[in-house]
Amino acid sequence: MPRAAAGTLAVVVTLQSGIPVAVTQTTNFNAFAGFGVQRPNLVGNPTLPSDKRSPSQWFDISAYKVAAPLTGGNLGLQAMTGPPTKSLDFSVFKDFAFTERWRLQFRSEAFNLFNTPQFSNPGMNVIDSRALGGNGNFGRITSTQTGTERRLQFALRLSF
Repeated sequence: MPRAAAGTLAVVVTLQSGIPVAVTQTTNFNAFAGFGVQRPNLVGNPTLPSDKRSPSQWFDISAYKVAAPLTGGNLGLQAMTGPPTKSLDFSVFKDFAFTERWRLQFRSEAFNLFNTPQFSNPGMNVIDSRALGGNGNFGRITSTQTGTERRLQFALRLSF
């Protein structure tokens, strides 16, 4: 008959700020001229209060204007930050000793236990703004990071 040993609980909390991202402005003219990507002009404060921020509007897109062709714009490189990461991983382990040599461990693990969405970066190209005839994705988050959904895992480990 196996003898139950003490169990183990493990918790890992991950809280990270968003990574720096660059707001860009790509046009056919810039690509044709060999510049490819340029930065727009910053004309206001793009930061939204946390209660106004959502995936459909991560920052205030009206704070950016298209820079004149062949100019660098006045916005610094990587002047914005993407969405933060918040996650809680939880594990429970239980050992069962059959003899002095043979042990069986039951493991249950939950990654991102509360299934908190881990958003990808928002659209960062000013030209994608609907006001400029784009697809409307400027300032919008359209996806989550792959592989960050809640995952449950159960395992048996035999030690001898």
